[in-house]
Amino acid sequence: MLSRRAIVAISTLAIVLSAALFADMYKWVDEEGQTHYGDKPPAGTKSETLRPPPPVSSEEAAKQRERLEQAEREMEARMDERRSKAAVKKAEKLERASIREQCLALRRELDVLDSGHPVYRDEKGSFRVQWLNDPYRGERRYLDEDERSEEIERVRGEITADCGDPDDSKARRLARVQQIRAERCEAARADLEHLMQRQVKVADDTLEAQRHLVTEYCDKQETLPTHRSAW
Repeated sequence: MLSRRAIVAISTLAIVLSAALFADMYKWVDEEGQTHYGDKPPAGTKSETLRPPPPVSSEEAAKQRERLEQAEREMEARMDERRSKAAVKKAEKLERASIREQCLALRRELDVLDSGHPVYRDEKGSFRVQWLNDPYRGERRYLDEDERSEEIERVRGEITADCGDPDDSKARRLARVQQIRAERCEAARADLEHLMQRQVKVADDTLEAQRHLVTEYCDKQETLPTHRSAW
């Protein structure tokens, strides 16, 4: 888009040259009834002189420039307003997505705490369930019954305050599905890493089957490693 200065300059030039552009113009009709315009009618043809508009005074030219500048300012203001509204909508969308992720994370915490199995915190402070094929090998700090009850009450309170009903069946089901998927993803990754680190050669179809499990549970978009050294 042309800048405001360029538009004003072009418009001013048009105003100055308008009289010259229309000077000595004629209109005539030929023998077949066709109307023509030009700066020199054919000899012997009846023509009509087209009078140029009166020259624009410097004062009027200044007024026209000001109107053009004002129109451009208003256009820029409208564009700025549209961009601002678009930015606000984008920020609101990102905020809603962030809140949904936070609520889902809280519901997953509640699912772990309500699992009925031993629960511990890992080295990052995240809650984990001790289960038969638990792949976590880091330091653990198990919660006793009192701590567990306190954490359940805290998480339920945060869900109620920011996310709605902590016992919403649909939301809890989604959290349960994602938690199971996350656990299976971690276990599948650990098994694949174990296979690729073994000294004994592992059949290619075994590795491929394990990679398929990682893809299925982790929903990875990038290509999984095909050689042990790439893991």
